[in-house]
Amino acid sequence: MNDSGILKLSSLKLIFLRLVSVDVKPSKFSKFHYGFLALILFGIGYLSFTGITAIIDAANQRTKSRQIVSALDQLHTAIVSAETGQRGFLLTGNEDYLVPYNQSLEPIEHALSALKTYYHGDVTALTDLSSLRQAVDDKLQEILQTINLAKSGKRTQAIGVVETNLGAQKMAEVNHFLVDRLQAEEETRAKQRADHMDQTLSNMILRITGGSFLAIFIIGFVAYFLKIELKDRQKIEAMLKTEQQRLSDIITTQVNIAMAGLEVEKVM
Repeated sequence: MNDSGILKLSSLKLIFLRLVSVDVKPSKFSKFHYGFLALILFGIGYLSFTGITAIIDAANQRTKSRQIVSALDQLHTAIVSAETGQRGFLLTGNEDYLVPYNQSLEPIEHALSALKTYYHGDVTALTDLSSLRQAVDDKLQEILQTINLAKSGKRTQAIGVVETNLGAQKMAEVNHFLVDRLQAEEETRAKQRADHMDQTLSNMILRITGGSFLAIFIIGFVAYFLKIELKDRQKIEAMLKTEQQRLSDIITTQVNIAMAGLEVEKVM
């Protein structure tokens, strides 16, 4: 083998050894690491989701308390209006005073129906509501009885029914279940629900704040190692390009030498 062939083989062997000796470092982030980070981010998202759900639930419960208190207030106002209309009519005999009574009947029924819906699933409240409905029905029956007596010309008898304090007793029963039981209990619940919502909101703020800082840390952590890995890859690519260029130069040189040898042989 001539000197040019030996030089060619030696050069190629040198390039090959340099290429195979390049230290290609494995990725610092394995599938396990990426999976672990994904799990952490999922956990942050889950905590945020449950926190938002808890806030929505607390807000709904708080709204429900307000609706119940409002329905109880409307019911009490309507019953008082009915009683006011009764007394005005019995005292004057003028049926214009029955307008508040007539206008109160529908709101009373509407409020009772709404309360039954709001208290769905609450056995204790539904029991009190049932007692309240019975007391309201008794009170309205007493009012209607006296109105009918007065309309039929038995006004004195109607006033006599009022003077028996039967109506006052029925109204006391209404107030007991409406004000002392249901309204008092709901006001207590409303306060508890408001406190619960405030606590839930505070917890949610802590979750979001903590989750945000943790997410920022994770993103920075990943970015840092990816940056290091990118630098390593860039170094390897630069080395490979250099060796590739050297190999190309050697091949070009060998080709030129071979061509020159052919030219010499032709001349000889």
